[in-house]
Amino acid sequence: MVGGAEAGIINPEFYSSLVTMHGTFMISFAIMPLLVGTFGNFLIPLKIGAPDVAFPRSCRWSQALGSIWVLPGAYHK
Repeated sequence: MVGGAEAGIINPEFYSSLVTMHGTFMISFAIMPLLVGTFGNFLIPLKIGAPDVAFPRSCRWSQALGSIWVLPGAYHK
């Protein structure tokens, strides 16, 4: 059984911790990198009047690598 509960019912504390962990991971690894990429790669060049960023592929790679390497480091003590 999930969480060691009887009769297939999950303990409320275990369910709450699963939902909290899922929300934290989704915000940290999905929503925040998408917002940073949107503002940094697309909206700021439009605001300054540039047709595109200077190196669009390197901007995309920096966004992807930043979300992989920088965000987990924020949780390390």
